[in-house]
Amino acid sequence: MEFSTVSVFELKEDKTLSKLVPEMTTDEYEHFVDSVKKSGVQTPIHIRNDMTILDGRHRVRACKQLGIMEIECLVHSFDKSESIEFVRDTAIERRNLTPVQRADIVLRSDDLIGKIRNQAKENQGTRNDLTSRSLDPKVKQYSTRKKLADIAGISESTMKRVMRAKKEDEELYKKVVSGEVSPKKSERIIVEKKKSNVVPINIPKPMTPDETKMLMAVENLDLNFNQIIHYVDNNGEKLYDAICQTYEERPEFMEKAHTALHQLLNLMDAYQGGKHNDKTI
Repeated sequence: MEFSTVSVFELKEDKTLSKLVPEMTTDEYEHFVDSVKKSGVQTPIHIRNDMTILDGRHRVRACKQLGIMEIECLVHSFDKSESIEFVRDTAIERRNLTPVQRADIVLRSDDLIGKIRNQAKENQGTRNDLTSRSLDPKVKQYSTRKKLADIAGISESTMKRVMRAKKEDEELYKKVVSGEVSPKKSERIIVEKKKSNVVPINIPKPMTPDETKMLMAVENLDLNFNQIIHYVDNNGEKLYDAICQTYEERPEFMEKAHTALHQLLNLMDAYQGGKHNDKTI
């Protein structure tokens, strides 16, 4: 690490590093610019030797806004992984961050989470005293969560609630980080939301004997109608001859058949439009 003074316009920001540390709110930034205007930049920023800002992007922005051309900085020879660890650790150590904001910084570091999980897998591969419970994915999750909580300097239970809010509801998570909603309250909100989204299962009531008979009658009627329709469509001439012969030989039967067909037509007319009308029967 070496000390240097550089032009603010030579410095650049890295999106991966910047997202590890929350942006100042509009009010916070305005007050910060006023402070820089009155007292100047009080502490050097940290940069990488390729002019990438590690810590101090708000100070650089304020300088550009106020027309301050140069800024003091400490220059580091870090690779990508070392840069991420430095930014994360520097942010977490700041006293003005809440516990949840520290957790947020840790959870923003995908590389850190992946590294801890890979380390857990490697440790399992080298040990020979693992029980069946040790191989449970939940146990690995608890181990990872505990390490993340230790890095953030918070309890594992708080980290669990923060992680759940981040996973379940992005808008709720933002409120947790801002302090509008506590981690414990966010857990209650998620539980209540899931309860309200449960779709009740409608179990049909058992049919009464009369309803069962009616269902069977409808099914039989449907079957008989299909048979009649099929026969009429394919045997029109034969059916006509049979009717004529029956009229000659059994006129009393055809009279009953005619009455039954008339009643059936009345029933069909009663259901026209999908509505039942008792008066037409």
